[in-house]
Amino acid sequence: MNILLDADSFLCLRKIGLLDILCDTHAIHLYILGYVARHELCNVCSDVTRLLGKRCMSKHEISVKSSLYRKYKKFAESYDKGESESVAWATEHADLHLYFVSQDRLARKLAKQENIDCGTVEMLGAQLVASGIMVKAQIDAVFAPCYANPNNCGHNCP
Repeated sequence: MNILLDADSFLCLRKIGLLDILCDTHAIHLYILGYVARHELCNVCSDVTRLLGKRCMSKHEISVKSSLYRKYKKFAESYDKGESESVAWATEHADLHLYFVSQDRLARKLAKQENIDCGTVEMLGAQLVASGIMVKAQIDAVFAPCYANPNNCGHNCP
């Protein structure tokens, strides 16, 4: 399963402990884009670097001279830069069958308009169970602190 993360979903997965679980699951590969890594995750760059080093996650860039860059700029007129870059990149990588995870409703709307499979962190949990990568008891255990007290997981998580 190939999972494309925006900053909020990365931070949410990190906070609930699912990010490392996913990285230890060899059936998963995580993707992030350059803007997200450089600007939106700069406070947790050691985690980004660690995951890139484990090769369970890869970071991708959009060249300023590419047609993708024009698509990104068009999206960024109405949407967040990080999510715009992610969705633009995903449109050119349909062969990866990416699942874009975002806590932002508008970002998911853009992804759906571009025919990219997407959902929230909580929906990712359901996808992991449906695909047989994790069992429901594992997902329930990860999300239990959030269900018990949403303040445990932050306002955007899950």
